[in-house]
Amino acid sequence: RVPAKEDYLYNFSNSGAAGDDLMAGPFRQVPALAALMEKEPERWRHGLVVIRIGLNDWQRMLPLHAQDPFAPEIDKVVARCRSRVAEAIARLRRHQPGLKFLVVGIGNEIDDPAQFDRFRSSAESRNVRTALDRFNNAMHEVAERTHGTAFFDQDAWFLRLWGSRDPDGQPDNYKTVTVGGSFVVTNTAGDDPRNALLSDHHAGVVWNALWAQALVQRLREALGLVALTPVGDDELWRYLQPLVAPDGVKAPGS
Repeated sequence: RVPAKEDYLYNFSNSGAAGDDLMAGPFRQVPALAALMEKEPERWRHGLVVIRIGLNDWQRMLPLHAQDPFAPEIDKVVARCRSRVAEAIARLRRHQPGLKFLVVGIGNEIDDPAQFDRFRSSAESRNVRTALDRFNNAMHEVAERTHGTAFFDQDAWFLRLWGSRDPDGQPDNYKTVTVGGSFVVTNTAGDDPRNALLSDHHAGVVWNALWAQALVQRLREALGLVALTPVGDDELWRYLQPLVAPDGVKAPGS
């Protein structure tokens, strides 16, 4: 669709990065991006910045979420991440007032198969949900209060596709996702593309492709970026088919 990107010039993702790394610390993601914008002001005059951070702050406290979703420690994380995202937007807008922003929420960590043997009660599952909603609502609030900024609800996206645990907190209630007519992807972990997650529990190829499809749609509907062509299901499958079929053999039903 576009020329392949062969570098990470505008990608400031770092393994383990937390909310504070937007503005401070060794990564200083926002100051680094601002410096690049100063070198290419015309390129960024109508640019878009996606801010997706906070999961590393959040997942470290998962047992506390399950016990007390209103604990003071959770309050501090929510306030800190909300503040850092707002600061990041304000800082970059000083360089380019016309920038648009997409703030991405975080998903429910107990939907990760690595957590399936934990938090297996209705109370724990409900508490984790309450804590998660507090974080995502804070990020949504930043977006709602900031001109030219939208929120992408990743948790709602996952719920729509794969669902959640059952009301008793048991992880046997997840749906399957079908692409290409018959290629089925489950909420499991493994390096076969039929798993939503890789063995290391990062997102797999189908997850990422579906996520990109939803992201483009959100940019179009929330920020008016209608010049972005939607990623249709047929196009999605044309991209995925050679990746999910070993040795170039077509997947069943393709």
